[in-house]
Amino acid sequence: MMNMTPLHRPVAGILSAIFLAGALTGCAESDFDKARKPELIERAVATSLQRCDTQDKKPQEIPYEARLRLVLEKADSVALDRLEENGIAVCMDQRLPHVKTGFLDTRIKGIFYAEAKIVSMWDNGRNPATQSWYETNILYRAGESIEDLADDVLGTPDAAKMQIGSTYGKGHSWDWRDASRFSDELEKNPDLKNPPAAKAENFPSGPMLTARLN
Repeated sequence: MMNMTPLHRPVAGILSAIFLAGALTGCAESDFDKARKPELIERAVATSLQRCDTQDKKPQEIPYEARLRLVLEKADSVALDRLEENGIAVCMDQRLPHVKTGFLDTRIKGIFYAEAKIVSMWDNGRNPATQSWYETNILYRAGESIEDLADDVLGTPDAAKMQIGSTYGKGHSWDWRDASRFSDELEKNPDLKNPPAAKAENFPSGPMLTARLN
């Protein structure tokens, strides 16, 4: 290995900075993907309004559609592509902040209902812009959860099974895991066995899902 002289060190620092900038640029969405994202969001919103329970009777600081748009904006265009290609509707779900859990239970932050082709997102009905920095809001891990579903679940055998998303390792990582690993949480919250679908949606009943999970 070459020993660095004082003259070499500034050059090495400049090269490192250039390399880092290039790496960060590679992780960002391309201008093409940024340009087409609004149209992807429009289609995802239209699908959600048609297929999801918009929770009109629950407390809402800002409308369902406005909250949904904020969440979808956090996901990259490729992930939104994959949801659309697989016929997945994104539904805001105000049940999730009120999930009953025991001391050792994992808090549920999202649910993928494979047969209904619905992914439910944690939703407290509030406007994240008016919340304090220490309060959980609808944008917490929103983009990551959609992108991980698109990248790690869709197109794999797991896409045929109900999946539950949450944070692990003191909130440092997000993961989707088979719902059978959440049997205790689902027994305490049986309504979560059914997706937050519009009334006209056809989806498996609770007993059918219960049998599948056991």
